[in-house]
Amino acid sequence: LTWHFHTAPHNHHNYKLLETSEHGFIHKICDGATAETFTGFEEMRTEALIAAAAGVVDGHGFYEESYKLLHVVAQCDGHVEACDCGECVGAAAAAAEEECRWSIAGQIYLEGCYVGYTYYPHEIPGDSYHEEGTKANTGKSLAIVVGGVAALVFVAIFFMFLKSLRKKGDDC
Repeated sequence: LTWHFHTAPHNHHNYKLLETSEHGFIHKICDGATAETFTGFEEMRTEALIAAAAGVVDGHGFYEESYKLLHVVAQCDGHVEACDCGECVGAAAAAAEEECRWSIAGQIYLEGCYVGYTYYPHEIPGDSYHEEGTKANTGKSLAIVVGGVAALVFVAIFFMFLKSLRKKGDDC
């Protein structure tokens, strides 16, 4: 059972319901945009999804992380135990790799868990180690230094003013 919705020109999402033997129904959403031309995409996604399956156990049923150029989210229903959660997310991750093979974004919903990823071929938004973040941090540091120097100059002028008042008082 597959539905195709066209949300914008040259962009569509593929919605599909699948059945698995162990984890019930899967609801899949794969972004129609392709990452086929991006070198290392599949390996990067595999590593990120493996990290999600392990991280969701440590995160007590929730995992969200930026891994290289991917943003990954995984979550289990509240009733799913930690080890079962990792197994469920692992199954969802495997389904994402198979069902959304070249999609730049994918979401897989299994009975009991969810995994989703989004690929940013240039950079992850809000990532501070990229150029724009570095420029902002440099500007902030410069503002702190300039403010500190201005404060020191103000204090020096204030003390010189007090000293001049004291000298005038001595003349009387």
